Amino acid sequence: MDIKNMLRKLSRTGDTYENTALAFNAKGDVMDIYACSKSERIWHRTTTSAETKSPTSCIVVLPPGLAALRKSPVPKNNRKDAAAVLGAETERTLIRNPQLGCAETRMISLEQGIFGVTAWLPSELLYLCFEQSEAEGFAPKAVLLPEYNLASSAPALFISCMDKTVNIYFINEHTPLTWQSLPIGGPSIGAGIKAVLDEARELGEPQPQHVLVWDSSEVSESPAEAQLPDRAATAVGKLMPGTEIIRTEGMDGLLTHLRLRRESLLSRNKTAFRPSLNQWLNTPLNTKDILRLAIPVACAIFSCLLFFMAVVNLYNNEANALEKEASQLKILAARSDAATQRIRTLAEHRRDILRYTTDKPFVFSMFKNLNAAVPKEVKISNLKIGRSGEVNVSGDAINEVSLISFLTNLNTAENFNNAELASMSRQKLSKNVKFVIIFEYTPWKEFFRQESEAEK
Repeated sequence: MDIKNMLRKLSRTGDTYENTALAFNAKGDVMDIYACSKSERIWHRTTTSAETKSPTSCIVVLPPGLAALRKSPVPKNNRKDAAAVLGAETERTLIRNPQLGCAETRMISLEQGIFGVTAWLPSELLYLCFEQSEAEGFAPKAVLLPEYNLASSAPALFISCMDKTVNIYFINEHTPLTWQSLPIGGPSIGAGIKAVLDEARELGEPQPQHVLVWDSSEVSESPAEAQLPDRAATAVGKLMPGTEIIRTEGMDGLLTHLRLRRESLLSRNKTAFRPSLNQWLNTPLNTKDILRLAIPVACAIFSCLLFFMAVVNLYNNEANALEKEASQLKILAARSDAATQRIRTLAEHRRDILRYTTDKPFVFSMFKNLNAAVPKEVKISNLKIGRSGEVNVSGDAINEVSLISFLTNLNTAENFNNAELASMSRQKLSKNVKFVIIFEYTPWKEFFRQESEAEK
């Protein structure tokens, strides 16, 4: 089956009604075939398929919630701007490529400006529906979505449950403006209805005139979906008391509330379809097809040759680089004697440096104890350490009490002995006490004594 030819046969507009409808489920399988009497316009289920030589025209009716809906408000009353914004929003939010499906856009004028809504169906679903319709002996003339084709144009709520998902739509002028999809066992139906009504109120829409609740228990496999109509009616009665509630059962009951003119959801100008696998397998190859296949194969072979030459060139460059490195290693080996002598000299210098720095004991402990002995009111400005172990500390103190506290801490600190005040004077401007304190650091004195004896 050629889906493009099927699309060409779909009617765009018109007032002619079709008398046969094929109802599909969420998996894309035909649930039932419905026929309509011309006089009463009442739909009833039929088990008779078309057996004529030419396919019988029909309407493909999909359950609610199959199409991906995207909406976008545009403050300005410019339909071109609204269509551009809505197209960008659809491409941004759709998980799949929007070109691999069918999109239909509708515009409605609100108080805030133009409001656009796009319904998108994947190509795989349309393939499956058209193939099964052809297998049953029918030719689709229109594809109808219930949320896009309610019979009444007045503001209404449409509540349905299919494939374990509750769908709530606020529809005005055959266009769903706000909607919510709730999984069974998730948020309550009342919360979903309230959210939809609040969004519609923000758009400036009036209160719904009626509520259409579709009981899909006949076509559903979930027992929880059978309780949907009662729960929905209870929630509507609490949120919108006095609003008319229309309850319909089965697909034949839903068809009575849909407008069934030949208004196709499909648009050939906005749709891109991929041919099915069977169509590719059954198509014989011609000269153009052979050339079309040979050119990529030749390009692949040429690419492999280029890759092989690039690898060979890379290995040659690496070999040249290794040869240069080997010559440099020979030069370095010739200079090894001078380098070894230089290393020995540096090692001797390092030992000399460590002798007078790291190897001197108690340096860190002296500064640690001295820092712990200094009160907050005393500031040390100068520190001198003599080879005899005498430490000379000078600085400023706020008053004599702080200075006496500093002397007391020095006499009680570990390894500090004979702390005494060498001089003290009071400054005229700041009135601080300038002092000089002398004390002995025993480990330092012992270290220099041993070093002097070793030198003798």
